[in-house]
Amino acid sequence: MSFQLSSYNNEYTDIRIEDVVSALQRKLRGNFRPLKKSLKEDFELVFSDSEIKMIKDYCFKSGSKLVDLGILLLFGTGMRVGELSVLRNEDVDIAGSYISVSKTEQDVSNHGDCIVSEKPKTIAGFRKVFITREYSKVLCEILNKSNPNSEFLFSDATIERYNSKKFRDRLNRICKALDIPQRSPHAIRRTYASKLREMRFPDELIIKQMGHVDISTTENYYIFNRKTDDEVITELEKVF
Repeated sequence: MSFQLSSYNNEYTDIRIEDVVSALQRKLRGNFRPLKKSLKEDFELVFSDSEIKMIKDYCFKSGSKLVDLGILLLFGTGMRVGELSVLRNEDVDIAGSYISVSKTEQDVSNHGDCIVSEKPKTIAGFRKVFITREYSKVLCEILNKSNPNSEFLFSDATIERYNSKKFRDRLNRICKALDIPQRSPHAIRRTYASKLREMRFPDELIIKQMGHVDISTTENYYIFNRKTDDEVITELEKVF
């Protein structure tokens, strides 16, 4: 569930109510214990490195279906799934080093109907998302498999444009097939932000890649601990 924080063209921000509640609970942790657990732990909101490897291997072994390549691209860009689903061929740098984001998918009913909005969710959503050589190859394969007669990057002979639901449903099926907890594409976005922080990426570059106005939004709603209990103990052993 999203809610409106600003009046930017009457659009919704990328902040979701569950993220706000989760951030509040993290700040109060230790001073506040709910009677019944209703919020998820950090590791339930992001993907671990081992889970990412499993998903990537699965997607490549699937014959590199176009929808699977899109999920891989989410892991390599941290884009919102609504931004991914409306990408056009013209949004891709010919050298494959970045993707221009300037649009998003917008829900127009409670029945899953959606349209292409010619502007992103927020002003900061207008951006270049830079990608690595590995994901540049993924992008090239997407271009090769995409319907050349469609303006949209994710399209085939029968579907003019893959909507965000197609990616969400596919990710759920992949998680189920791999016997890992099901998570949404938004969890991939959190994972991306968390990995950038783990790599000590500069704050100003993190917010540019994410499409955020300032680092506080990223820190409060997108950066989570991805280490397992054993990994935390190992890190403590190095210090004490």
